[in-house]
Amino acid sequence: MTERWRKIARWAALGALSGTLATLAIFIPQWLNFYDALEGSLRAGGVDLSLSPLSLAPGLVFGLVVGHALRREGLMSGVRYAAYIVAAGLSYFVTVQITLTILIDMLDNVILIGVAAGAIGAALLAGATAALIPDFQHRRPMIAMTLAGAVLGAALFFAISSEHFFGWFLLFAPWQGGYAAAMATALEA
Repeated sequence: MTERWRKIARWAALGALSGTLATLAIFIPQWLNFYDALEGSLRAGGVDLSLSPLSLAPGLVFGLVVGHALRREGLMSGVRYAAYIVAAGLSYFVTVQITLTILIDMLDNVILIGVAAGAIGAALLAGATAALIPDFQHRRPMIAMTLAGAVLGAALFFAISSEHFFGWFLLFAPWQGGYAAAMATALEA
């Protein structure tokens, strides 16, 4: 295995770890019976925004974990690390809101909803990453990240069909792992 493929595999594992932690961040409050206390909504511009561990945690966890790795690679400073956490959190949050308010009504199939949501979230985060880190301002990693997000978004099927930890784990661990692997294509070996 070449060094480039080792790096991609390491980033995939890091992303999968992030997805696992994100799933735990959703389910630990449920298991400890305080999830409802963390739920709420906010009305903005005639739209109800869902606030919950499910709509916030996965993006923030990804930003923390993968952002830390990007910082260790010397690709961003502390301020950009904080901005990356916010960007990852917002990318995911906006995607969830678009999914709940538009995609579910527009599309009839949970797999298509997942693909569309995965593409939207990946494109938003890819754009934010490129804005923060010049190494990502190339077409190949931007396309790789967006395609990985779209394809792996189909795993929303598992989350929706089971609504249990393992179903959500089958969404977040592969999605975040695949997205991080696609990110690694922008990094020097």
